[in-house]
Order: sequence, then C-alpha cells, then structure tokens
Amino acid sequence: GERPNYGLDMLYDGLCTVLGGANAVEYPWKGSLHGQVPDSFAQYPCLFDRPGEPQDVEALERQLRDGRFDIILFGDIELGLDRDVARRLLSAGAGLPLFIVDQEDDPMDNRPKVLEHLGRGTVRGYFKREMLRCVDYGPDAWPLPFAYPDGRVPQAFTAERCRPLFWAGSRAYGLRRRYLEPLERR
Repeated sequence: GERPNYGLDMLYDGLCTVLGGANAVEYPWKGSLHGQVPDSFAQYPCLFDRPGEPQDVEALERQLRDGRFDIILFGDIELGLDRDVARRLLSAGAGLPLFIVDQEDDPMDNRPKVLEHLGRGTVRGYFKREMLRCVDYGPDAWPLPFAYPDGRVPQAFTAERCRPLFWAGSRAYGLRRRYLEPLERR
C-alpha cells in the first residue's frame, strides 16, 4: 500500500538501479516510488521517481504466466495484501523462485505466518533485516540490513550543528530502547 516501508522502498530503488526501472515491478503499485508525494509523508526520505504504471491483478497474472519475471520477492510481512490475491499471483508465477523479504522491526522468524497466508510450505530463501546471532534462522535465511544510497547523503551542510546525532527510530521494537535511552541522557 501507500504506507512508507523504509526497507522495502530502499530495496525497490536499489533493484531499479541495478536492474533498470523497467525490470522491477511492485504490487500493489505505490505512487511514492513513482514521483507522487502523498501529503502524509512529504518529509519521508525515501521518495523516488522511478518509471512504472499501476497494474491490476489480471495484467500482472498474465505477465507472470508469460515468463516476464525471474523471481518473486514477497515483502508483505504485515499481510496487508488480500490472501486470495497473493495466492493468485503466486499461482500465475508457479515455478518462479519465491523469496520472503522481511524488513520488519523485530528479530522474529516471520516465515510461518507468511507461508500460511500464501498457502506455501517453503520458499527458496528468507531475507531478514533484524537477525540475532543467537537465533538459528536456518540455512536459507540471509541478513538484509538497511541501506541508503550514496547519492542521497548530503555532501555539505549549510549550518553548524549543535548535536552530532539524530535518532528517527521508534523505541517500540527490539533493542532500540536500550540504545536510545542512554543516548537521550547524554
């Protein structure tokens, strides 16, 4: 949907950079990745202007059946995409390698709930943002931490800064509270 998802938005931009904008397609279509800036997150740092048009489920099913894609990355860990729509798309792309991309703010293995939602027993692999060393995620799980494109990092600052650090994360997840509270005291 239109809601920001830093990890997935950055991944989409990276895929467009590496593969070319015409070779990365998201569903559902997200205007903020294609030059449309919703007022609700005009200050969001991951707004892009990549080529692409909205596609309905039927058009995407045809493209999947016609072999237009090489892999499917499923990143809807919150399961906002209707179960029947997700299963229709996967059925149309039967035979394509399916990977789960988990960019959520928790170290939990979210595969079981996603697999159940998709009606699948397994996937080819699991890309996980928040992985703990003490948890065995299995042999087909790989870390996929946040990134930020070099071209978006300011090269010069116009004003002197009074604080060397800004934290934009939520303290509700993982170990963030343990890091944020001591930083706030300093």
